Amino acid sequence: MPDRDGHNINVVYGFFRMILKLFHDKPDYFVIARDDPTKTHRHEIYPEYKANRVKAPDDFKAQIPIVQELVNKLNIPNLIIP
Repeated sequence: MPDRDGHNINVVYGFFRMILKLFHDKPDYFVIARDDPTKTHRHEIYPEYKANRVKAPDDFKAQIPIVQELVNKLNIPNLIIP
Protein backbone atom coordinates (compact mmCIF):
# COMPACT_ATOMS: atom_id res chain seq x y z
CA MET A 1 0.00 0.00 0.00
CA PRO A 2 1.77 3.18 -1.16
CA ASP A 3 1.36 6.71 0.19
CA ARG A 4 0.95 9.65 -2.17
CA ASP A 5 4.72 9.74 -2.73
CA GLY A 6 4.89 6.04 -3.57
CA HIS A 7 6.42 4.89 -0.27
CA ASN A 8 5.12 1.62 1.12
CA ILE A 9 3.00 2.18 4.27
CA ASN A 10 1.37 -1.20 4.80
CA VAL A 11 3.09 -1.63 8.21
CA VAL A 12 1.87 1.79 9.37
CA TYR A 13 -1.65 1.09 8.13
CA GLY A 14 -1.80 -2.41 9.65
CA PHE A 15 -0.38 -1.30 13.00
CA PHE A 16 -2.85 1.53 13.48
CA ARG A 17 -5.76 -0.50 12.22
CA MET A 18 -4.96 -3.01 14.97
CA ILE A 19 -4.63 -0.20 17.55
CA LEU A 20 -8.03 1.22 16.56
CA LYS A 21 -9.62 -2.21 17.01
CA LEU A 22 -8.10 -2.43 20.49
CA PHE A 23 -9.30 1.09 21.39
CA HIS A 24 -12.79 0.08 20.28
CA ASP A 25 -12.87 -2.20 23.35
CA LYS A 26 -12.27 0.87 25.56
CA PRO A 27 -9.46 -0.55 27.71
CA ASP A 28 -8.76 1.02 31.10
CA TYR A 29 -5.03 0.95 30.39
CA PHE A 30 -2.99 0.78 27.23
CA VAL A 31 0.75 0.68 26.56
CA ILE A 32 2.89 -0.41 23.64
CA ALA A 33 6.00 -2.46 24.47
CA ARG A 34 8.79 -2.77 21.90
CA ASP A 35 11.99 -4.76 21.63
CA ASP A 36 15.22 -2.88 22.09
CA PRO A 37 16.75 -2.64 18.59
CA THR A 38 20.29 -2.78 19.98
CA LYS A 39 22.10 -5.85 21.24
CA THR A 40 21.27 -6.67 24.84
CA HIS A 41 22.68 -8.79 27.63
CA ARG A 42 21.01 -11.78 25.98
CA HIS A 43 23.49 -11.53 23.10
CA GLU A 44 26.37 -11.58 25.59
CA ILE A 45 24.98 -14.69 27.29
CA TYR A 46 24.10 -16.43 24.03
CA PRO A 47 25.75 -15.00 20.87
CA GLU A 48 23.32 -16.94 18.65
CA TYR A 49 20.32 -15.11 20.18
CA LYS A 50 17.98 -14.25 17.29
CA ALA A 51 20.68 -15.39 14.83
CA ASN A 52 18.30 -17.62 12.86
CA ARG A 53 15.54 -15.07 12.42
CA VAL A 54 14.75 -13.92 8.92
CA LYS A 55 15.85 -10.32 8.46
CA ALA A 56 13.01 -7.82 8.13
CA PRO A 57 12.62 -6.34 4.64
CA ASP A 58 14.02 -2.84 4.17
CA ASP A 59 10.59 -1.35 3.47
CA PHE A 60 9.35 -2.82 6.77
CA LYS A 61 12.28 -1.34 8.73
CA ALA A 62 11.80 2.04 7.05
CA GLN A 63 8.25 2.27 8.44
CA ILE A 64 9.15 1.65 12.10
CA PRO A 65 10.26 5.27 12.76
CA ILE A 66 7.00 6.48 11.20
CA VAL A 67 4.97 4.25 13.51
CA GLN A 68 6.99 5.43 16.52
CA GLU A 69 6.55 9.09 15.57
CA LEU A 70 2.79 8.68 15.25
CA VAL A 71 2.56 6.75 18.53
CA ASN A 72 4.38 9.61 20.26
CA LYS A 73 2.24 12.29 18.61
CA LEU A 74 -0.89 10.44 19.73
CA ASN A 75 0.50 10.30 23.29
CA ILE A 76 0.17 6.52 23.43
CA PRO A 77 2.36 5.27 26.29
CA ASN A 78 5.18 3.13 24.96
CA LEU A 79 8.39 1.67 26.23
CA ILE A 80 11.34 -0.34 25.03
CA ILE A 81 11.93 -3.67 26.71
CA PRO A 82 15.67 -4.47 26.85
